[in-house]
Amino acid sequence: MELMAKAERGMAEQYVERGTFPNGQSYDSIKNNRLAGRVEWNPRDEDVPLLVVDGNFLFYYDKFFSIFSRWT
Repeated sequence: MELMAKAERGMAEQYVERGTFPNGQSYDSIKNNRLAGRVEWNPRDEDVPLLVVDGNFLFYYDKFFSIFSRWT
């Protein structure tokens, strides 16, 4: 039971925050200086893997690194 509770807490945590600037432009940012996800195969381009974060955000490496570079 302890392992199940730990897994549920980990899956409930959100790592990416989506927002909108006053001018209407949207942005993604990393919350609480933490990020977790998985790498998956990209059916559109086998040379560029996808990063799955929060279970529903799909990032191409270039989008992820643009978020990451603003954070560092």
